[in-house]
Amino acid sequence: MTLKNFPAAINDFNAAIKIHEFFFEARQLRAIAYYLLRKYKRAIEYFDKILAINVNDAVSYFYRGLSHYWLENFKQATEDFTSVVYFYPDHVEAYKYRAMAYELLGDEARSIADARKATELEKIRDKIFRMPSGVFFL
Repeated sequence: MTLKNFPAAINDFNAAIKIHEFFFEARQLRAIAYYLLRKYKRAIEYFDKILAINVNDAVSYFYRGLSHYWLENFKQATEDFTSVVYFYPDHVEAYKYRAMAYELLGDEARSIADARKATELEKIRDKIFRMPSGVFFL
């Protein structure tokens, strides 16, 4: 799917939501499509609505955190990435982005701690996905 297809996809998601008001997946995919189009404010608006319905949705916290990060709302980004690691303590990307956000907020200690945690988790992930021959498989 190319970026040219996302506006049409968003229209399809909107139509699906009109038919079934609580179609969670359509709501989430619509918000992610706005994120991928770099319409971060709009993405945040939709992720806010999703999280008002389901406060346990780590995927929405992650993408909302990324949206805040790219809008340079680093405090809000760290809060969302904290929610992600609460639900998924091994989420490498959440630690990485939170580390960068903390660095940009001037919180060196937390930034270093998260960067170390991300590195540790990546090493574990590499061991899990590496065959004895050194070839990766998925």
